[in-house]
Amino acid sequence: MDRDKLPIKTNIPLEGQLVFDDPRLGASQHGEYRIYCVKYGGVEYSWFASEQAHEMIQEMGLKKGPITILREEFDGSDHPRFRINGKIYDDVFPKEPGPEYFGPDEQPPSDGPPRDPILEEILASVNYIKGWIERQAEPVKLAPMNEPDNDDVPF
Repeated sequence: MDRDKLPIKTNIPLEGQLVFDDPRLGASQHGEYRIYCVKYGGVEYSWFASEQAHEMIQEMGLKKGPITILREEFDGSDHPRFRINGKIYDDVFPKEPGPEYFGPDEQPPSDGPPRDPILEEILASVNYIKGWIERQAEPVKLAPMNEPDNDDVPF
């Protein structure tokens, strides 16, 4: 049975029903596709879900039943972002902090206490100043002077 394409409009939530537990998966000259059958307004439509929307639906364990789909445009991207039942991709798949979150001189947190690069810079300066002060407190050592004999004095 051929169905019309689901009429999703940008920034307008669409509340419908997934008709089947699983989408129809396939491939074409344009790549892989995932077609969900969504009943909306009493009519069954085909929804060609994006890869991220499909991953979200699978991870959320959505099966036959109610679904809310919201298509959002963001950051001037050609690729829309979807909210499925109020959640975006990053809600379903939270990002783990990795090296891309840190500057070139920073390291990701370890199992120890969190590092603060500014505090570490201050401590390094304090230790340098402390060492300088300790060196100033030491008595100045002069090279020993030999008392000249009267024979060595030219006048």
